[in-house]
Amino acid sequence: MCTTGERSRMEEFRIKDGVLEAYVGRAEEVLVPEGVHTIGEGAFKACVSLRRTVLPASLRRILTGAFKGCRKLQEVEIPAQVSYVGDYAFHRCHALKKISLPAGVEALGDCVFLFENSLGASSNLCGTEGSWTFSV
Repeated sequence: MCTTGERSRMEEFRIKDGVLEAYVGRAEEVLVPEGVHTIGEGAFKACVSLRRTVLPASLRRILTGAFKGCRKLQEVEIPAQVSYVGDYAFHRCHALKKISLPAGVEALGDCVFLFENSLGASSNLCGTEGSWTFSV
């Protein structure tokens, strides 16, 4: 489980064949390495200190529960090449204030943003040419 810290380092990532299987660091800001094409199931689950993540241009898929329970996560910009966001991917990310979904997202799983206190009914949903930005 992630709890505190500053910046991510390569040894904090468990990557196999382009799939980020787990993040074991404690950084508040995480820069996912270029070359990762999939954020695996539960890869960042319960990283309670995570506030911001920078995803690489190589990313194509975000699997089930990838960021589930990252209660302090505030901002995520999903790269243009991502085509799939899995079930419960951002479930219980209570502090999430802004997330951008690019036009290339072909499939959103069930309950992707379930229990997002910040994005709930008072959020703004803005879309342009198939891309969407949720913000408060």
